[in-house]
Amino acid sequence: QALALCAPPAAPPARPTLAMQAAGSSLRQRAMGPFHRNRRSGVLGLVVLAVAAKVAAVFVMPAFPQQNNRRHTALHATKTGLIHAESTNFDSVPLIPVGPTIVTNYVYFDIGGVRVNASWTRTSEHGDVDSTFQVLANGACARLFHRRSSDTEDGTWGLNTRRFETRPAGGHSKLVAYVVDNPSGINTDQEAAPRGQLSSVFDPVLKDAGSDAGKLIAEIETHIKGKESLEHWPQFKAYWDKYL
Repeated sequence: QALALCAPPAAPPARPTLAMQAAGSSLRQRAMGPFHRNRRSGVLGLVVLAVAAKVAAVFVMPAFPQQNNRRHTALHATKTGLIHAESTNFDSVPLIPVGPTIVTNYVYFDIGGVRVNASWTRTSEHGDVDSTFQVLANGACARLFHRRSSDTEDGTWGLNTRRFETRPAGGHSKLVAYVVDNPSGINTDQEAAPRGQLSSVFDPVLKDAGSDAGKLIAEIETHIKGKESLEHWPQFKAYWDKYL
């Protein structure tokens, strides 16, 4: 503290001369010169990019509505009519030595925006033949199942079983008809009374498409015309007409 008190006062800092100020200003300008040039270049680059983007938009933007229009037209074109079909002669398919031989034909079509699949299948194994004709539309289903069981290779004896079932969309299957033709036993013939079963199943899923169960079966008949292995179609159609 004694040294601090007794020490002579420090000399005030010297003021910069005009020459020193000019020299410092020149140094700052040289140091900041690249920064200002880069900044001006960056701003100019952004302006060029903005102008280029506006010019590109003038030529590019009109193309998007045209692409969307083409896409919607393509989707709208598939709203009605046949989409795909498969047709094979079941008798021409060789049996698999081990395991079942399964062959399926189908027509897949659209009716007013509702996709419909009508299929018929044959499954053969050890002399037994299971045949199914089925129609599906937005979860609603009607199916004819026929089974021929034989204990001889030539099929001279056979047990024939037939079932017709319906299922509403989101519901459970209901057995409408059950018939058994048993040459060596008791026959069974149980068929429900017609009460519009098929209309109650299919009309709700076809209503928005402007269709119903009657129009649907006519559409199916049109699409399956000329297809192979339709031996169970007459029976299916008879049940449909009965329970419409």
